[in-house]
Amino acid sequence: MLLTSESPRILPSYPACAARATATVHADCRSAHRAPIVRAVRWLDSSLPPTVDHATRIADAEAQLSAQAHDAATLLALGDACFEARVYPRAREAYRAARETAGDAFDRWVQLAEASLWAGVPLEALAACEQGLRARESGELRLLRGLALRQLGLADQAIPDFERALALGPNAHGPLKALLRPLAERGDPVALLAYCEQLDPRHRHNALVLGYRAAALSQLGRTDEACALVDLDRYVTWQPLEPPPGYADIATFNRALADAILADPPPVTPDARVAINYAARTGPALAELRERVREVMAGYLARYATIGLDRALPPPPPAATMRVGTTVLVDDGSNRQHVHPTGYLSSVYYVHVPESVRAANDPRGSLQLGPCDQRTNGHRACWGERLIKPVEGWIVLFPSHIFHDVIPTGTSEPRISVPMDLEPVWDADGLTR
Repeated sequence: MLLTSESPRILPSYPACAARATATVHADCRSAHRAPIVRAVRWLDSSLPPTVDHATRIADAEAQLSAQAHDAATLLALGDACFEARVYPRAREAYRAARETAGDAFDRWVQLAEASLWAGVPLEALAACEQGLRARESGELRLLRGLALRQLGLADQAIPDFERALALGPNAHGPLKALLRPLAERGDPVALLAYCEQLDPRHRHNALVLGYRAAALSQLGRTDEACALVDLDRYVTWQPLEPPPGYADIATFNRALADAILADPPPVTPDARVAINYAARTGPALAELRERVREVMAGYLARYATIGLDRALPPPPPAATMRVGTTVLVDDGSNRQHVHPTGYLSSVYYVHVPESVRAANDPRGSLQLGPCDQRTNGHRACWGERLIKPVEGWIVLFPSHIFHDVIPTGTSEPRISVPMDLEPVWDADGLTR
């Protein structure tokens, strides 16, 4: 599975049958002047995933390797441990050694290609893709092959691989990002909109597609259509959370969350100012927060038609999982303008806000919703922007396709937040699993 800084795991877009059903529902609702029926989302992840201590796992694998230096299984175990911790250079070394030892039995071509790519060796990534593709066709290897070609300056030659990866699946986010972002960044709204509109119906409600489609419509002066997709007044909600049971008040709860988050940084942090962790240890405070966020999301989705979301999104999915992360920003750190590509609905809960941000009469530290000029060759979107100044114990919700960023705090005191995404879950036939 391809991991990126934006999305550590990738889920399919809405399937074709869901897209057709959405079109039918919307048409019926407009003709009958009645709101669509919104059913409660069935959460498929009743418990948070088990916590993985990456450092210990890597250390154990290294110790075992010192006793069995040329054992293929031990090398693969070390490669897997480093790969999942995103320690890509060491993962690459372990997989290369395992390939030499295992010979034809080696089967980690996706992992070797990805580790080589992010270790800065695109030629090796390309070679791994070629060998893996000789064994079997794979959407993941096609995506990685395209990314390797692009790193090598062969962007045009990469496009067929990205399109093949999108057709093969199972993941849509990587290929869509690779195909749409260059069109947006070179400021070609005609080509960007045309590409969005010719996509298979199962991809048209992907957050990336919706976000870039809205940007293209704005650039082309089709402001009514663009603002139907991005309505920063109606689609964004901002409210306090009540403290969960067992905590005296919200400040006590936030202290427990902050302590847990700061004690569990991501395994690798390329930028010391930005620590984003989607593999955070699952302590009691984070588990409680997830349950509270589910409740808030249910209330938001119950107002689906009332707030006009039927103009932008299909009805809420019948089933979903929750993607949970933690974010710690300091100084001039930010994660740049982005959408949450695997989500339907996103939220950010504020755990700790620096004193200088709380006291300031300027937007430092604010969530900046709406601007996409970093991704669209400087275009200022017609829907403008909405600033949310963070308040400890408050949560903001918004559709996952709305571009957003954080204005740097300018202080070494950490700004701590917890992003969560409602991610639709579908099987190949468009049925929940």
